[in-house]
Amino acid sequence: MMFIYFFFTTILLLNVLIALMNVAFNVGDETWRLVWTENRLRYVESAENLLYHDPAFLDYFQVRSLFPERIYYMATPQEQKDFYAKAGDIIKEETGGVVNQAQTNEGDKKVEASQVLQLQGKQCQEQKEIISDLRGELIKLLTHMSEMQQQMMDQQRRFDERMEEQRAQLCVVQEHIHNFASRRDDKP
Repeated sequence: MMFIYFFFTTILLLNVLIALMNVAFNVGDETWRLVWTENRLRYVESAENLLYHDPAFLDYFQVRSLFPERIYYMATPQEQKDFYAKAGDIIKEETGGVVNQAQTNEGDKKVEASQVLQLQGKQCQEQKEIISDLRGELIKLLTHMSEMQQQMMDQQRRFDERMEEQRAQLCVVQEHIHNFASRRDDKP
C-alpha cells in the first residue's frame, strides 16, 4: 500500500514539475523577442555614443558615413512637460536651490531648459574625456591584437615548416622500408 502511495506521489510531483517548466518556457517564449530587441538597441546606442564624438577614431576607421549628422526625436506634449519637470528636478539637485512658483510658467521653462543644456554640456565634456581615454586604450588593444596576429602567423609558418620536414623524413623512412622489403624479397 505504501508503495502505491509513493508511486502516485512521484508521478504527481513530476507532473507539477513539468507544468512549472511549461509555464516558465511559455513566459520566455512570449518575451524573448522584446528582450532581444531591447538589448540590441542598447548595444547599438552605446556603440554610437562611444564613437560619434571622436573624430580621430571615425577618421582612423573611416566609419564617419555610418553616423547621421542629425538625429530627430519626436515627443508628445505630455512627454515634453515630463521632460521639463524632470529637468527642473535635476537643476534643483545640481544647484541645491529651490525653484519658486514664479519659475514654473512657460517662459521660465526655457531658462530651465538652457540650464539643463549647460549641465548636459558639462556631462558631454566629461564623456569626451572618457572617450579620449577609451580611444587610447582601444588603440593599445588594436596594436596588441596586431602583434598577436603577427605572432600567430609566425607560429603557423614554423608549424608548416616542421610539417614539411616531418613529411620529408617520412618519405625517407618509407623509401628505406621499401628498399629493405625489396632486398628481402630478392634473396633466395
